[in-house]
Amino acid sequence: MSPDVVSDVGGIGRTLGRTTIQETWDGTTSITEVLIVDVGGSGTEEAFNEAINLLQRRQWVIGDQQAPEWAQMESTKWENVRLSLYGMEFVESSGESEPRLGNMIKEARAQAGSRTLLAVYLNLTDE
Repeated sequence: MSPDVVSDVGGIGRTLGRTTIQETWDGTTSITEVLIVDVGGSGTEEAFNEAINLLQRRQWVIGDQQAPEWAQMESTKWENVRLSLYGMEFVESSGESEPRLGNMIKEARAQAGSRTLLAVYLNLTDE
């Protein structure tokens, strides 16, 4: 993932954590950059909507969404990059299997003192 993409997306708020997840299935390896960001707001829905607005200003377009749980976005600026935005409650309730991510979320919550954190997943696509 280009550092410029990660920097651009991380610029929507205060980045409290970042990790890379590598998964392989059926001989295909997927690499995902995960950012935990705090964009402020008094609740998840407000933070989610603010993040969507900030990303749209950075030329990200919504492909699909179920606010404030998740949204899928694609960039008109960064070719072949897909972004998935998740409310933290959604991430935690999905039982994320990556231990580093669970630890990063705990640390981010402690830093932020906020329940309005969001997770941003960035993937390269073949499209």
